[in-house]
Amino acid sequence: IAMVIGVIEFMPAAVLAAALPGKLGLLDRTIRKHGFMAMLFTNIGICLGCTAIAAALVVLVAPMSAGSGIPPLIAYLSSGYMGDRSLLSPMTVAVKMIGIVLVITGGLVVGREGPAIHIGAGIADISHRFCNWATTKYTGKVIPFDGYMKHNIVMMGAAAGFSSAFRAPIGGMMYCT
Repeated sequence: IAMVIGVIEFMPAAVLAAALPGKLGLLDRTIRKHGFMAMLFTNIGICLGCTAIAAALVVLVAPMSAGSGIPPLIAYLSSGYMGDRSLLSPMTVAVKMIGIVLVITGGLVVGREGPAIHIGAGIADISHRFCNWATTKYTGKVIPFDGYMKHNIVMMGAAAGFSSAFRAPIGGMMYCT
C-alpha cells in the first residue's frame, strides 16, 4: 500500500512541476509580445479559471474533497465512526488530486501536505476494499468486515501520505500514532 500511495502521491507533484513552469513561460511570452496589461489579464484569467474549475469539481462532484480532509480523518480514526461514506471514495481522492493541482496552479496559498494525508488514507481504503473483493472473487470465501483492520489500514495510509508529502517516513508513523 505504501508503494502505491508513493506512486500516486508523486502524480500531483509531477503535474505541478510541469504546470507552474508552463504557466510562467506563457506569462513571459505574453509580456514580451503584448505588454504588461496583457500579461496581467492572462494571469488573472488563468488563476480564475483554475480555481473555478477546482471549486466546481468540489461542489458538484465530490463535496467531501473540500479542505485538507484531516479533521474528518481524525474523527474517524478516534471514534471509528465515518459520518459520510464518501470520505475515502475513489471519486473524492481523484477530485482532491485534481483540485490541489488546480488551486496551486491558480495561485492560491495552500499546501499539498494536508490533502496528501487524505489521499493516502483514501488510497489505503480503496486498496483494502480491492484486496477484499479479489480474495472473495478468487477464493469464494467472504471476508467478514473487520473495523479494526480497516482502521489500521486507513491510519497506515494516512502515515504514508504524510511521509510522501514531507519525505519523512518515521515522522509519518509518529504523526499518525
